[in-house]
Amino acid sequence: MPQIIVPEGVKRLTAAAKAPIYIVGGYVRNQLVGLGETDIDLCGPVIPQTLGLEGDYRVKVVNHSLGTAAITCGDEVYEYTPFRTEKYPEGGSHRPTGVFFTSDIRQDAIRRDFACNSVYYDVANERLIDILGGISDIERKVIRSASPGKIFANDGLRVLRLARMAAELNFKIDGATGAAAKANVSNLADISPERKRAELEKLLIADKKYGFEQAHYRALKLLGQLGAWQYLLPPVEEMKGILQPEAYHKYDVYEHTMQCVKYAPANIRLAALMHDIGKPYCFKNFGGFLGHEKNGSIMVKFLLGNRGLRFSNKKIDEVARLTELHMYDKDGMTGDGKVKIFVARNMDIIPKLIQLIKADRAATGILTDKPDSEHRFEKIYNQIINEDAPTKLSHLMVDGRTAMELGLEGCKIGLALNAALSECTINPKLNNKEWLIRFLKRQTNPVQNAAHAPPKRRGRPPKAEQL
Repeated sequence: MPQIIVPEGVKRLTAAAKAPIYIVGGYVRNQLVGLGETDIDLCGPVIPQTLGLEGDYRVKVVNHSLGTAAITCGDEVYEYTPFRTEKYPEGGSHRPTGVFFTSDIRQDAIRRDFACNSVYYDVANERLIDILGGISDIERKVIRSASPGKIFANDGLRVLRLARMAAELNFKIDGATGAAAKANVSNLADISPERKRAELEKLLIADKKYGFEQAHYRALKLLGQLGAWQYLLPPVEEMKGILQPEAYHKYDVYEHTMQCVKYAPANIRLAALMHDIGKPYCFKNFGGFLGHEKNGSIMVKFLLGNRGLRFSNKKIDEVARLTELHMYDKDGMTGDGKVKIFVARNMDIIPKLIQLIKADRAATGILTDKPDSEHRFEKIYNQIINEDAPTKLSHLMVDGRTAMELGLEGCKIGLALNAALSECTINPKLNNKEWLIRFLKRQTNPVQNAAHAPPKRRGRPPKAEQL
């Protein structure tokens, strides 16, 4: 059995305390299974004020109801919590209605979520204390609860924690524990949006925790198996069983979405999860997927907003835009000029949009683009940068004052400047005062403007929507 490596600071703290101190939870588990280090959680049979720490040690209670304290000594900071038992209301709301401190380590172990997190290390005596059989679970790489029905009934959030930890640790889920989680999944309805959002964010990057490949994909699939999607993002649950054209898709909408998240880099996985969120709605109401990106963008704002999981406005805006734009030029048939203008107007998210489109294509199971093959948007994006083409009105060599001096008024000023910007984006050499003034003058005379208007750019007719 691997030896538990205890930091010197914890050894000194234990020696200075007048009561026993134990390490418990993830740090002990990871040491036993050989994974990376995690936060050190300390606990003991007395409240922190009676540890008897003196000298350079400072004890500050940070949660009076749970008795949790931050113990500092110089730059070292440790979290200490006294042994306790808890009483929960019906409904699994995560917040205990009663907390009772105890000196009994067994009572403290029983109230913890999973046995693999309930192994204690007695620092002073250098010995492991395993009350619930957690060491055996760790050796077998199994997540098990000693009292699964009670654990999930008390706290619905543990359903999400179960899926996340199983994926992060690459552990299997004990059958009785999984069944109890599924039976109590409705308790997620009582969990605050903020807590559910925080768990979803961790689930989406589960592969980054300890380096297990595709752990994030497994985490999301576990959510589906446990029935949790309807309490996080109900339309994801509705994706199951909705078939897509076999010529372009190997999977139904649900598995395609899971595959898209699997292939997506971590920074766009939320967008990958949401990119086809509008398909169930469109399929149910219109019998197909046409317009799902626009409907999906609207749904993103609701599902991730104040009435949903309460992501930041910045994140919501980004995911909504990526969802709405991921179908643009899907067939590569749009004219070069239009695509250049599109890329220029969305320069801030084009790199992420390219990543999403590549993940989306890989997730079809049919299209076999190489992951490193250049996308059309990439070439144009780099072209805009290399040409120093204007992408904003502020980049033009004239401004609204010039337009007013030439006789334009009201909304015509913005329309004229935006039209000029489009021309200059396509041909950056036009971004000079002489040409811009001539262009703006033409906008004041509709007849003259029509006579000098550039020919309409025509692309090849688009094919029917495929994805």
